[in-house]
This record gives sequence, C-alpha cells and structure tokens, in this order.
Amino acid sequence: MTKLRSISTRAGFTLVESVVAAAVGTIILAGLALGAVSLSRSSQAVESFSDDIISQSRILDYLSRDVRRALTVAVTANPTKLTVTVADQYAATAPLRTFKVPTVSLANANYGNTPLTVSYYISGGNFVRQENGVSSIITLNVSDFEPVFDTSDPSGKTVKFSLTFMPAFKTKSDVTARTGTKMTASAKVRNL
Repeated sequence: MTKLRSISTRAGFTLVESVVAAAVGTIILAGLALGAVSLSRSSQAVESFSDDIISQSRILDYLSRDVRRALTVAVTANPTKLTVTVADQYAATAPLRTFKVPTVSLANANYGNTPLTVSYYISGGNFVRQENGVSSIITLNVSDFEPVFDTSDPSGKTVKFSLTFMPAFKTKSDVTARTGTKMTASAKVRNL
C-alpha cells in the first residue's frame, strides 16, 4: 500500500508584501483625495468669478438704463453716490406692475408729474440701489464705484461709471494675490 502524501500549498502574501501594498494604496488614495479637493476649489473659483461677471453686467445694465432715462443726474464724491431722477413709468405697484401710457411731445415721453429718485452707492461692500427711500442690495463684494461725467462729451450728457469687485476666492496663504475685477461703461442722458 502506498501512502499518499498530502501536499498542502498555502498561497498568501508575506508581511513585507502586505506592508508595501498598503503603502502604495495609501499614496494612491491620498493623491485622489488631493485631486478631488483641488477640483472642488477650482470649481468654486470659476463659479465665483462667473457670478461676479454676471453681477457686474447686471449692475451696469441697471445704471445705464436709469442714466439714459434720467431727468436729472447728480454725482457726489464723499461718499460716492450716483443719484438720478427718473419718470415713474409704472401705473401700479409690485407685484402686478403695469406701465403708464406716456404722452409724447417734442420727442420726449411724459409719464406725469411724479418722478422717482434713484440712488446707487456702496454700503459695507454691498452695492445698493435705492428707489424713493427703499433700498435693495443688488450684489455683494463691491470694493469701488466711480461715477463721473465724461469730460470728452461737449454736451455734458454722458456719465461714465466703473465697478470693482473684490475676489470672493482667495488662497489662504496670500489674501492679496488677486486684485478685483473692474468693469466700465458709459451712458448718455437722453432727457437733459
């Protein structure tokens, strides 16, 4: 009778192989985590920059619209403020605003005798539009607002304005690394 020998083969990793595999896995996971954090921060920066550009464009649209239809325009230097008087084009108040029908004479539209006073200024980093004493914050993070009459316009009817936004996204190590973004526009007063 022959004795069968049982052959037992044990397959597995040695301690050294396990430690090396754990170290390699940890390095790969750390790299993936750092990549995910970097992508998240970049995404936030792009979104913040995009929001600032949209806000700047919206504010310049507000300013241009109100300056174009202004009956009077005043610029004060300290504090910086742009104040315009515009015709009240609305027959009813919010939320169901309806437009008045103007009378037109000599190429001017007349909406009645009740003009609105609209002011634009910065208050604590917020850009504010105030209409007849009611303030509305239009956007945040504005560091500078410069309204001036354009001296190159011989009629004196053009108003230039620029806005500077502070960057919302900054690195922790150097908060002054990026300066604000600045947009400039001008509008000609039609009713002066």
